[in-house]
Amino acid sequence: MEPELQDLRKHLDTIDTQITALFVERMKIIEKIAREKETIGIPVLDIKREHEVLSHVSSLAGKEFAADTRVLYSIILEMSRARQQEILLEHHDPLNLNAEKKKPS
Repeated sequence: MEPELQDLRKHLDTIDTQITALFVERMKIIEKIAREKETIGIPVLDIKREHEVLSHVSSLAGKEFAADTRVLYSIILEMSRARQQEILLEHHDPLNLNAEKKKPS
């Protein structure tokens, strides 16, 4: 393999490590947000906030990557909503009836 290609792939591996760490950090914050939403009694879905996030990140990406960034963050937001729902279900399962679902395969 060409040294240039190898170096570029190594750089991508480093970026992927950073992205993954930031994604995990984001999801942990999402869990805290779910608990806070439950406490104050607001729904998981906040369409206005999601539009703000999508507009913000697509503007950060610039014209060339705005559409792709919007797609990426739409998926991230969908995953965030799903995780919030999981947190809320865990809190409404005092007998831990969903424990089977949590066991690793």
